[in-house]
Amino acid sequence: MNGNAARDESGGGVKHPRLIAALGVLFVTLIWSISTLLFKTSLRTVPPLTFAAAQVALAAVVLGALALARGELRGQWSGPTVLPRSALARLAVMGIARYALGQATFILALAHLPASSATFVFSLNNLAILLMGIAFLQEVPSLRQWGGGLLAIGGAYLFFAARPAAGEGLGIAFGLVNVFAFSGYNILARGIGRQGRVSNLLVTAVSLACGAPILLLVAWLVEGPPHPAVFSGVALFALIWGGLLDTGLSLSLWNRALRVLWPFEVTVLARAQMIEVPILAGWFLGDTLLTGEWLGIGVTLAGIVLSQRWGSAGRGNGSAPALPRPGE
Repeated sequence: MNGNAARDESGGGVKHPRLIAALGVLFVTLIWSISTLLFKTSLRTVPPLTFAAAQVALAAVVLGALALARGELRGQWSGPTVLPRSALARLAVMGIARYALGQATFILALAHLPASSATFVFSLNNLAILLMGIAFLQEVPSLRQWGGGLLAIGGAYLFFAARPAAGEGLGIAFGLVNVFAFSGYNILARGIGRQGRVSNLLVTAVSLACGAPILLLVAWLVEGPPHPAVFSGVALFALIWGGLLDTGLSLSLWNRALRVLWPFEVTVLARAQMIEVPILAGWFLGDTLLTGEWLGIGVTLAGIVLSQRWGSAGRGNGSAPALPRPGE
């Protein structure tokens, strides 16, 4: 095997890029699982849209300042890294889908569903992204990957079959809207990321800057101006955690993973939350799971493992060219 065989799909010369990207996604799922519990607790005192808007606005300010300090924003007005309008338009749509619509419906689903149930609704991302990846990116999974993805969704069915769903219809509806919003974001992020023309930081910062003002306006119109006193204690910690880690750091790592892995693979890996959230909820919230729910978790874990590509990427899979180094 020659030295080039160890290079990643993006041509960056890093050994085991798929493993590194997968571990990065699993680290993100841990952050998001902790966030789910923090957000669920915070919604006892903070209106849901207000909380979502404050979190996204904080992330937009922090990452925007970082992108400006590194000169990546200035490069969009002068210099060799100027993006075409079509790419900027896609970043704007990504921001509206992920941060305005997606984050709002995520928080609203949590407000109307138990943490574990909400996590299982979000698992439908697998099927949505698999179909959208085929339609828009021509990234066709193998039969084994199809089987793994459907098995993961079957695990979600087993979970809900074991839990009465009375009164959860509104939360499930919000969760399904989130599924389509987040799936659209992933497809667009993959399309931009595999071209290798823009850094992960710039993708996240610009899309946040487009989505945050819309969500702030909606929260203001629906729930009114927030009272500073609602952000105290756990809610304040959750806000800082959500703005810096859940949104800022996590989405940068997520966008980087989408340069190496297909959106379908990333979202199936993200189903690790279906295991992490119930365990953490049992520790911190006192929630308990039935035998059928644990069976659903086990089936989903099997689907996660089965659906991954463990070999090197072949031709025609939409792999990315070399990644730009920071500041390029």
